[in-house]
Amino acid sequence: MCHSARVLHGGRAGVWIALALVASAAGCQPRSRPVQFVKPALLDAMGPRIEAAAAEGPAALAPFFDWDGLAERSAPAGLALGEREGFLRGVRESLGADGGGLVRAITDGRYSYRGVAWRDGHPVARFRFLPPAGGFNFHDLVIVRTDGGEARVVDMFVMTSSEYVSDSMRRIAAFLLGDTSSVMARIFGDQAVSQDDIDAVRDFNQLAANGDANAALAAYDALAPRIRQQRAMRLLRVQAASRLDDQARYLTILNETAVNLPGDPALSSMMLDAHYLSASWDACLADLTALRLTYDDPYIDAFEGRVHVAAGDHARALALADRVIAAEDSLIDGHDVALLAALGLGQTDRARHELDRLVAEHGVDPARLASLPGYEGVASLPPSSP
Repeated sequence: MCHSARVLHGGRAGVWIALALVASAAGCQPRSRPVQFVKPALLDAMGPRIEAAAAEGPAALAPFFDWDGLAERSAPAGLALGEREGFLRGVRESLGADGGGLVRAITDGRYSYRGVAWRDGHPVARFRFLPPAGGFNFHDLVIVRTDGGEARVVDMFVMTSSEYVSDSMRRIAAFLLGDTSSVMARIFGDQAVSQDDIDAVRDFNQLAANGDANAALAAYDALAPRIRQQRAMRLLRVQAASRLDDQARYLTILNETAVNLPGDPALSSMMLDAHYLSASWDACLADLTALRLTYDDPYIDAFEGRVHVAAGDHARALALADRVIAAEDSLIDGHDVALLAALGLGQTDRARHELDRLVAEHGVDPARLASLPGYEGVASLPPSSP
């Protein structure tokens, strides 16, 4: 029942989900008319509808997205007409009807509207994404008026990559679409990129997205050095490594990436994994403090509570759990941390109360829970009061 502490693990259902971790190559593509960002009041009206659609399934959520608009935003500036048409055609084909797996990945997890935020001077709809395999992310949805006047999502800023999906797509699409024109030249300058390089990156991207982690890491090691050193490739390597059962190897790759990308905006979320796995609790708290500057959310408090449980400070963990429950009672993580903290403090009545809620409201199996590390005390709790 307890969610993995890993931030990056989970939710990789297709190529474009992996692209939430890769880097930009150029500025936004100029448009034929001014972008009409919707007003905060409309975002507040649409947010709960998008959340409800995500809970219903892909068919309900997909109509909120404008994939043509996302393709347009991903197109690099300065392309010749033929290059631009080819680029857009290839990206649209890759996105298909569900964003290349993006919609399905969202609907497989928990997607919660968290209110209006501001990014780059414009209002965005912020969502918290909790993948089923554990971890967390935040998406800032860019919603604009389309040519037909409808309000649609045309982009999203992703916490774990610290950039827009359109920026992510722009660089990697040059490889995925086999583009050896001016797009590739602007990325790698006068260093030639062969068809073999393009094929190797395409294979690595597919494996990093949803393939065998060891095979993906072997594919990364086989890339040409100048390609391996790209931010896009380094972060996809972390994405693949997050699926490893070998935590020591994953930790090594995280630390190598931090050394090679000093000051990268994605480090706060990425290194949270590394610090948690190495039991560096003060560093975990510093990472969470950095994330709170932008994403002040009850889930961050719940994660901090989990850190305090692991560090043995159960009283602090319980205080944070109470804060989470007061702010968002329906969030399972607050009650989960409260249970762990109460068990650590020997508060059996509180532990029983939280267990009863987890069973009644979230379908938790007490016997299975008692078999998990940290939850052993569940088996010896007194029976529920009538």
